[in-house]
Formats: sequence, structure tokens, C-alpha cells
Amino acid sequence: MAILRNLKICLAALPLVMGTVAQAADMVVVEASGVSLAPGQVVDGDKEIELPAGAKITLIGQDGTPIQLAGPYSGAPGAGSSAGGKNDVVGALAQLLGGGNDGQTRIGATRSVTNTTFALPNPGSVPVGRSGDYCVIVGGPTSLWRVDASEGIVVSMTASDGSWEGKVPWPAGQSHIPLPPNFPQTQAQAFKLVVGTQSSDIVLHRMPNGLNKPGLQAAWMVGAGCDLQAKALLASLQ
Repeated sequence: MAILRNLKICLAALPLVMGTVAQAADMVVVEASGVSLAPGQVVDGDKEIELPAGAKITLIGQDGTPIQLAGPYSGAPGAGSSAGGKNDVVGALAQLLGGGNDGQTRIGATRSVTNTTFALPNPGSVPVGRSGDYCVIVGGPTSLWRVDASEGIVVSMTASDGSWEGKVPWPAGQSHIPLPPNFPQTQAQAFKLVVGTQSSDIVLHRMPNGLNKPGLQAAWMVGAGCDLQAKALLASLQ
């Protein structure tokens, strides 16, 4: 399983490269309107682009910094920007958004989630009843999230190796609840999550310190398999 395989990865050295490494000047389109560009498409930031009045575009380069432009605009969006580190941020986000490096865009496509229309309300949400990889964001709130909050239920979270177990009540009317206190502080840990009658197998990955730009955080999430959260983070930039 991909979940178990991820446990063998040292996340401190987890590469963000998701295919062919993008060039230093490359930028990935995160969102665009009024222009013939689409999310996931990679453009050369050193080349001039034209935005007519009313057009908008959000780009992220290798350094992870979002750049938002609105028309009328004419210029090279990445000129003079930092090339960033060794990780392929642009390649990771291009694959997440479905563009890859071949110019073909598939809006809404994800690498590890079968229901491509599913979206999280914010990047710190861990959905109940959906097995997979999720990220614990350092310096930001991470919480369990449910769509139906009409009933009060009990949350049980048990480490797969049997080393830890926590239970907390989830009151009616609350769609979010913090993760159970004192859960293991490891870089990656598998859990059995039981919320009412819903059960799922999840792996929580703890984001390392120092990722202080949205693009870097989203690319790290992609590398850890937290695609839904990465998409929610990019959506929050709009």
C-alpha cells in the first residue's frame, strides 16, 4: 500500500521532484481567468506575457513565492526572482494541478484521491472516513473535519503499532475538532481513526520547520502524499 510505503520515507529528506526537474525560470500557473492559460501549465517566467484588462493570474516559481497579476499587464513575471533551492517546486505543483510538464492540463485531477471533486474547507483539515496521507501543519491549526455535524459522537485514534490511543468527544454542531492531544510527535505515523461508525486508515506527516512560503509548503505536501491539503492551500491564495 502507498500508505505503508510512505512510512519508510525519511520526510526530512523527502524530495519534491515529481518528474522532470523544471528550469530555474519556470513558473506554474495556479489560477487564471481571462487568459489562455490553465492551472498546472508551466510557463517561462523570463518571457513576457500579456494580460488584457480584467484578466488575472497567480503563478508560483521555484522559490515558492506566489505572484498575482491583473491585467492590463505586460512583462516577464519571473524576471529577477530567486531561483529557489534544489527542490522542484514547480514540477510538484504542476503534477498536482494536472498540467505536468507537457502543457496538457486536467483541472481537478489528483495523484492519490479517486474522488477528484472532493475539496477541503482549509489546508489544515483532515477529513474523517477517508483513508490516506495527511499533513500536520507546523505553526497552524490541524483538525479533524466532518461534513455532517448533526450528532455528537466519539473520536478514537489508535497508532497502528499499538503504542498510543486517544479518545475525545465530538459535540453536535461542530464540523471541526482538534486532533486528540498528545498524539505521537513522529515525522510519520500510521493510525486507525474511528469517528462514530466511520473507520479509516491514515498516516499523519509532520511538516518540518522552515517552510515559510505557500509554494514550498504545498510542494512538500505533494511529496508527502497530502494532495487534498495542498490543493486547499493553493485555493486559499485566491
